[in-house]
Amino acid sequence: EGTYESIQDGEALRLKKYEAFLKSGKIAKIEAAKGTKASSQEDVVLLPEEREEAILEAYELADFPKPRGEDGKEKEISTGEKEKLLFTHLDINENHLKELAMTRAENIKNYILSTGKVVPERIFLHDPDQAETGPEEERFGKVKFLIK
Repeated sequence: EGTYESIQDGEALRLKKYEAFLKSGKIAKIEAAKGTKASSQEDVVLLPEEREEAILEAYELADFPKPRGEDGKEKEISTGEKEKLLFTHLDINENHLKELAMTRAENIKNYILSTGKVVPERIFLHDPDQAETGPEEERFGKVKFLIK
């Protein structure tokens, strides 16, 4: 049974989704220039100047309320503040967390099966669940095993 820790796993998923979001603009430009599908997002690197441009472009296209001044006009804020707003407005919900927990369990299952010491009919995956809460330093997602 895969488990997830909503705070730590949620932040890790949000960061991964955010990085993919920023890289998507560069990937679209590469694909348009080459006329072919770009390689995976892991292979794409954003240089510092490209990252800032990606943040500014994403902020302009973002569909959330932007900070406004007393006059009602959109406030001018720093790139760092724009990045914080973009990051915090990415939706990570329980379905994303459960998917992560299931992936953890499937990875463990595949590893066990790769050893050839257990037949597939003896391993069952259960629905993922939230990890038990404890002291902050012990909060993390994991996979629980039950042997019958």
